[in-house]
Amino acid sequence: MTPPSERSRAVAFLTSADPSAPDRRWCGNDDSARAHHGIVALAETPLVLELSWRASKAARKALVCRLRLDLARLLAERLVRPEDAKQVRLRFFHDHDGKVHIQAKQDAPRFLIGRL
Repeated sequence: MTPPSERSRAVAFLTSADPSAPDRRWCGNDDSARAHHGIVALAETPLVLELSWRASKAARKALVCRLRLDLARLLAERLVRPEDAKQVRLRFFHDHDGKVHIQAKQDAPRFLIGRL
């Protein structure tokens, strides 16, 4: 369970029993500066995203988590950065300690979403 100090009203963790089909399936890898990011429209809220990760491009992927994201709240919490008035850049970072975070950019606030 995520400690209360690390909770975000913008992120809901989904279980395998949740019937929500992912709107997007993303897979990051450590060969890409340990980060994976993309541009998403604010209108896609709530965004259901399944995130997997690989140690390298050739490695097997491992499921990190399934999330329901409120993109406007993530923007208000400075966990994503604006691209323009209608889109944000959503970025995931895999730290050397195995933790995976939502983080707008290096040295910015981050939110723990999983561990590998």
